[in-house]
Amino acid sequence: SLGAIAAFGDGFGMAVALDHDDFLVGAPQADGGVGAVFYFRKEGDAWVEKQVLSPDSPVSTADGAFGSAVSMRGGFALVGAPYDGEAALFAGAAYYFALNGGQWEQKQKLTGLGPGVDAASLSEAGFGSAVAISELALVVGAQYENFGSTTLEGSASVFARAQPDDEFLPVKKYTRESPFGYEFVGC
Repeated sequence: SLGAIAAFGDGFGMAVALDHDDFLVGAPQADGGVGAVFYFRKEGDAWVEKQVLSPDSPVSTADGAFGSAVSMRGGFALVGAPYDGEAALFAGAAYYFALNGGQWEQKQKLTGLGPGVDAASLSEAGFGSAVAISELALVVGAQYENFGSTTLEGSASVFARAQPDDEFLPVKKYTRESPFGYEFVGC
């Protein structure tokens, strides 16, 4: 076996994605909370573990929870790490992977940072708490993102690219502002 599957407390199976003969299983508490994603491929009547996915560089916080959310489609995958600390403390990140020759390769790391975004507003946002993928677009939820005086409003950020080999760029951030907050958009 490639990894210590289902070690007690790893959260193995907290997120799953299936696309034809490919299966991803998130274990966001593996490796002391850094997290991991297990890749299985169907061979005959059996599912065989092929790879353990992790970020190219370690998640920016010891408990980044890589694998809390997974989405897969047509040889592309998006993995959420909602407590990654690169953009801000526990701001979160999403990692884009492509399947190449039977192995997943990280192609891009996305954070909530972009034009006009203050890093302080991303502190504890949970970017990567939910993810969705298509060939030319990605959606990443940040269920705890705050806006102004609103508490725990949340957001869903859309990223797109013109061609399959291009990088994903931010297109739009969706929020629902209410005077009460606690909307958790993007969860």
